[in-house]
Amino acid sequence: MKKKYLLVKFENIKKKHVPLIAELRETGIYAAVYTEDKDIGDKEVITAIRPAYILTLSDREKALDTLTNANKLRLDNIIVLDKLSEKAIRTERVRYMESLYDKALNGKASKTDIKILDKYLATGFKGDYEADEKGMFPQSLKRGVLSQDGLFDLLENMDG
Repeated sequence: MKKKYLLVKFENIKKKHVPLIAELRETGIYAAVYTEDKDIGDKEVITAIRPAYILTLSDREKALDTLTNANKLRLDNIIVLDKLSEKAIRTERVRYMESLYDKALNGKASKTDIKILDKYLATGFKGDYEADEKGMFPQSLKRGVLSQDGLFDLLENMDG
């Protein structure tokens, strides 16, 4: 599976979002930020989230165009979030992990997919599981990856 990219406007990133965005990188979702300000003021945020792309562009459409045309990324590998919130970030991560989990259940996952799921179990699973327990996710979100033992058992069976 190709890498996923979370496209966000740099100015929309709040301090409370930084740890969660940084954690996404561990599970194969890399930040791509755009800003019209050529001098990004908050170097601490950039250092923490380590974006794959920093685009000095004024709007989302120009940023998408640059990523898909100049950088040859596929549109379906770009997650666009205009409004950042813990719920939105976690929902997109669960959606991506669920797609990998489904591939693994059907015997179609690559080694990279399995590595990403393994990292997810170690880094992001617990927080997403707790968010689900609090009712944070939309009812329509498929969340088999968050079943109590499903992901753990799947990964254990793949090792053995």
